[in-house]
Amino acid sequence: MTALGASLATRAVTDGLSAAFRRYGGLIGRVECRSIGGELYQRMVPLAGDGTGAPPHPLLLAVLARTALRRRMRAARVHASPTAVAAAVARWREIDRPDLEHRLETLRAVATGGLDGPGLAAHLRDSRDLFARAMRLHFDLTVPGIVPVYAFVRVCRRLLGYDDRACLRLLAGASPATSAGSVALARIGERLAGHPGARARVAAGEEVAAVLAETSPDLARDYADWLHRYARSCLNDDPGSGVLADRPDLVRALLLTDPAAASGRVESVRSARRGAVAQARSGLAVRARREFDAALAAAEAAHGLREEVAFWTGSQCGGLVHEAALAAGRSLARQGRIDRAHDVVDLGLDDLLAAVEGGGADLRVAVATARAERAWTRAHPGPAVLGGPSPAPPDLRGLPRRARLVNEAMLWARAGRPAAPGSDPATRPAHRPAHGPAHGPTRPAPRNGAVPILTGIPGSPGRYRGAVRIVDGEADAGTLRGGEVLVTRMTDPAWSALFPLAGALVTDIGGELSHAAIVAREYGIPAVLGTVAATSTLRDGEPVEVDGTAGMVFGRGGDAATPPWKESS
Repeated sequence: MTALGASLATRAVTDGLSAAFRRYGGLIGRVECRSIGGELYQRMVPLAGDGTGAPPHPLLLAVLARTALRRRMRAARVHASPTAVAAAVARWREIDRPDLEHRLETLRAVATGGLDGPGLAAHLRDSRDLFARAMRLHFDLTVPGIVPVYAFVRVCRRLLGYDDRACLRLLAGASPATSAGSVALARIGERLAGHPGARARVAAGEEVAAVLAETSPDLARDYADWLHRYARSCLNDDPGSGVLADRPDLVRALLLTDPAAASGRVESVRSARRGAVAQARSGLAVRARREFDAALAAAEAAHGLREEVAFWTGSQCGGLVHEAALAAGRSLARQGRIDRAHDVVDLGLDDLLAAVEGGGADLRVAVATARAERAWTRAHPGPAVLGGPSPAPPDLRGLPRRARLVNEAMLWARAGRPAAPGSDPATRPAHRPAHGPAHGPTRPAPRNGAVPILTGIPGSPGRYRGAVRIVDGEADAGTLRGGEVLVTRMTDPAWSALFPLAGALVTDIGGELSHAAIVAREYGIPAVLGTVAATSTLRDGEPVEVDGTAGMVFGRGGDAATPPWKESS
């Protein structure tokens, strides 16, 4: 992360996750989050002990649940009941989100160009405060977004004998917020295709808004509305990163993509889900079907909630902070204290506020130092885990039913991939080694001249052949071309804007419960996640086959000079 983003994120994660564990009866006492050269590390400290020793015996945990942990157990009973979870989802949609949207629009309407130093500082502080408020909502809704999905998976295991992967496929397409922006832009692109001359001008590089204004007032208005609603989002979870509106090249590529690429695939996924749900229900007795339907309805609401909350809290409010920081940066650049407005992302928010309110001091040395530290860290990334492996989680059988469900769901989500029935998800490593079948299907033998390159977690089913495009961050987003295999370290919720262009997805980090998996399943894009080494092993332009069902990435066998495979879905 940038210095600006890290200064906000470390506080948001520390405060937000710690409060969420308290509210819902988690066994974590506090969460600590620190930035080292822009890389964020978090540590979860259990309620009892420092997390380095052996977990308590189930009998001891049962005693603690009735004594020292009694308040947490009551919190789980009160706030994590099905009624309370449903109320939290309804409150978000009926009260919290509309209020957040109103506050966003109010701050976006501020004319920052006419503000002086104190005025800019006040606006920046207001934007920061709204971001902090939004992130508290974000983390407060984490458990309501996880527990119903986990409860649904348990029902499917018991009634249908499904593994977790099959259970989650019954939810693919149930997160409309994930694809809403891409589908809306695809509809504009479809209408633009009815004006071949205008489309050709856009493809030639003319400004999209100007071309549409000359072509169709309705089309121009809808495009302006789309820009306002979706293009002011951060391209990742870092408020110091750019927003989509700053990347007209990327917006143009998305607008010119085959209109059926986004909306067609999304509808195909939703249709397949309807069929899979109908098939699952058909074999159930009446009582079991009612239980399945109730669990599915709760899980659908929760599944869609997660991406919706991420869009409004992290992406939209992060974009607001980004815009406010750049307004302050333009003022500092005019004063000659930084070289360009964007340099403010290399200052922590408190330092930026002090600079805007104070005055005089040259900030270029501080900017250069932070930028150099971040560049060094990019070139010498730290290990995924500091201090050795995490200790084994406690046996939760000693907890009351509601607290046990909450903590099982948290461990299940934290594991990075679903667990088979009867196994403990938290004992599995979060990332699969780059070589060797540490999890899931055994590595298949070479086929059709292809050799296995990487083993990963099956994130979204299907197979796809195409050329690799490594996207290291938002700065590289515009390099992705239609049909290429998007290879990246990890994706953020806001990266869903890129998925209509991608033929498949491969990541270093992530699992079947990650944002990347949810978005890939929503678009029907094969995905292999958690490979650890995709970005360091694969190369731009390299032809690969992505098997999202098996969790494998295959390369071309034989002579490296052989022509690339033809792309196929």
